[in-house]
Amino acid sequence: MIMKKQKGISTFFAILVVGIIAIMGFAIFYSYQYIWVPEEETTISQTEIPEVEVPEGEEKLKDIANNLIGDYLKQYKSSEVELKKRLKSYTINSIDIDIIEEDCFGFTVNYSVETFKSSNNDRTDWIAGNGKVSNDWVRNKIQFVDIIKENGDYKIREMGTGRSSLSCNLEEKKDETAGWKVYRNEEYGYEVSYPKDWKSKERTLVSNLGHRDYIWLVSDEYSVGSYIRQDELNIDIWDFSYYSYDQLIEPGGNIDQSTIVEKETVIDDWPATELSYVAVGDIGSGFWKVKKVFIQKNQLLYLIECSSERCDQILSTFRFIE
Repeated sequence: MIMKKQKGISTFFAILVVGIIAIMGFAIFYSYQYIWVPEEETTISQTEIPEVEVPEGEEKLKDIANNLIGDYLKQYKSSEVELKKRLKSYTINSIDIDIIEEDCFGFTVNYSVETFKSSNNDRTDWIAGNGKVSNDWVRNKIQFVDIIKENGDYKIREMGTGRSSLSCNLEEKKDETAGWKVYRNEEYGYEVSYPKDWKSKERTLVSNLGHRDYIWLVSDEYSVGSYIRQDELNIDIWDFSYYSYDQLIEPGGNIDQSTIVEKETVIDDWPATELSYVAVGDIGSGFWKVKKVFIQKNQLLYLIECSSERCDQILSTFRFIE
């Protein structure tokens, strides 16, 4: 009887040991499958993948171009814009990237605009250049646009019906105006840089004709052959209480009519009209190039007139301020 009892106890302990071993084996298997990660895999998962700078693709540049052109055309829908230039609507038909350089690119845009008719049935200014007139629409206008990137922001540098030579050497451009003086007008909200050796001169302000403000800056006199010349910059602020927009932008004085070139441009992201021509002086005074830019803003006309080889550099510094 004693032997049978001991045998029964041994059998019980044997079964118990086998059960414990089975449980431990299952626990080890579970831990391997779901909890324990091999050291080699841990090392791989913790490895940091270096960031690679991906160049901006053409599609992204097209999006940037589309936004900039949209912002440019949208400004012409403002009620402050005269009817000959104002738009009811517009569509951007296509954009093709032509040139990609570091920090700048150029593209061709095809767009259509729906225009207003003025009260005296004057034709809209949007028919100039190219495009096909269809009722109130001018369709399939083509323009070439140059874009630069400054301080992380893309801006329209130049636009017109002809392709300019695109250069992105921004540092060189900044150096050209380094050390210049800055004229700042708080009342009418703008500033512009000009060569440090230029001086301010007095002029008559015809306030009863809508002439609000002016700045007149001139260089020292210099000789061009037998002629004495001065470079100069005029910025006049006009309202429309006496003269109309067309009257104010009409070039005055003696002009070589064959040299007149008019185009739409952008000054500090603001739509503007640029007029360039050769002015002819009185007998003995020669001739010289003139560039005028007209900007409508806040029911005022900002008229910038420049006669200097540095006009483009001066205009590039013009900024509206709050």
